[in-house]
Amino acid sequence: MSAIVDKIKLPKDKDRRRKITDEQRQEIKDLYKSGLAVRKIARHFEGVCSRSLIRYIVMPEKYKRQQKLFKIRQADGRYYNKNRHNNQSKNLREYKRKIFNLKTYKHPSEVTAKDKIKIDKLINYN
Repeated sequence: MSAIVDKIKLPKDKDRRRKITDEQRQEIKDLYKSGLAVRKIARHFEGVCSRSLIRYIVMPEKYKRQQKLFKIRQADGRYYNKNRHNNQSKNLREYKRKIFNLKTYKHPSEVTAKDKIKIDKLINYN
């Protein structure tokens, strides 16, 4: 059974999976168009994101190819670890509850009317 917070999408500025902002992404594209090599751009953004991410930003066809290869390798079960997935899902739910100041409920029927309104606003906002 999925938790109520699973339906709530995180805003871009609160999503911990995002390594760079939209402005930084545009800056990377501009630097690459001006003739700067991927390696030099990566040195400029060292500690923020990887050289692979920069390569995928400036060469989206490489990213699409990598995604296809990933799906092929994933089909044989290479990347899935049930315990790790469960822990990450639990941590993400706790993070969302903390950000949006929500209580933990064992069952959806326990949600108060006040929290239902708040959750509906969050779900429809995104």
